[in-house]
Amino acid sequence: MQTRIDPTKLRVERELRGWTQQELAQRSGLSLRQIAALERKQSDDGGHPVRQNTFVKLTEGMNVDPSALRHESGTLGALRNQALHLSIPAHIRLQYDLIEERYGVSMRDLIDAAPMLFVLAARMSLSWRRERVAEAAAHLDGARGSMGYVLTEAQREMLSSIEEGIGAEAEAIQNDALFTPSQLSSGLFESNRFLDWVDAIADDPDDIELIGLRKVSLTPPGLQVPHNVCRKALYDVAGHPGEPGANQAIYALVSGEVRLHDIPQELRAEDQRAERIAWIGEQVDGPEDEEWCIDTYPGLHPNTAKYSTRASQPEEKVK
Repeated sequence: MQTRIDPTKLRVERELRGWTQQELAQRSGLSLRQIAALERKQSDDGGHPVRQNTFVKLTEGMNVDPSALRHESGTLGALRNQALHLSIPAHIRLQYDLIEERYGVSMRDLIDAAPMLFVLAARMSLSWRRERVAEAAAHLDGARGSMGYVLTEAQREMLSSIEEGIGAEAEAIQNDALFTPSQLSSGLFESNRFLDWVDAIADDPDDIELIGLRKVSLTPPGLQVPHNVCRKALYDVAGHPGEPGANQAIYALVSGEVRLHDIPQELRAEDQRAERIAWIGEQVDGPEDEEWCIDTYPGLHPNTAKYSTRASQPEEKVK
């Protein structure tokens, strides 16, 4: 019995995991030549016929449902494949790699779990906002009580404005409006209430770090804000900015010229830190200037640290 493998599906699934063809060959028990041949596109676009045991080795090695690799002909197959063609910028791919480095969760697993995780984050952010509304209402009641019965016009206007703001926020929460503009937005960092929640709970820059640059003050509402995740994990691998060779090594990783899985295993040991940093940096020619990261990779270059929402927190010293 034979099954046809879709070469594009196979390649995309492999790349989502950050594996080389050699790594896939080792995990599936096939040869490198077989993997390369299966990923080679055919002129008739009919997929590659393989024996059932070969197909099972691939699906088990990649831990995927058979439909994720099976070739489907006709319009239905083409429609199902559309969602697989994603363009992910190099510095975002690095974030997936760093999450896998720290937590052991693959890119594919994160993509599969994204709907569940986002709904969870949405509900938690709305719950956090309800608590803030309740606190604001309590403060308003306290302010009214302390002012007495005779209020000036200015005091009445102030209390009315606060009450109106509380009411508007409560209505937004009731309507599940996640990205209500934040009253804390400014010319430096335009935020929304969802990002306010993220910034409030992510108190460690190694978890999540939001970056507010003046040039992005007109950022569209939503999730479109520069950010870093697992920054310490990056610095543990490539060195801290200012450490000899670290800027070059960080550039190599965030630009996508080097992936974490490209680093030789013998250089991953703690006592190989200097050698590892040097090796990573040697794989690229850039950057062309010292400001390589300010426009494209905000927050990872020392000159952009002042724009971080964690700017007031001292940097961890390199031991």
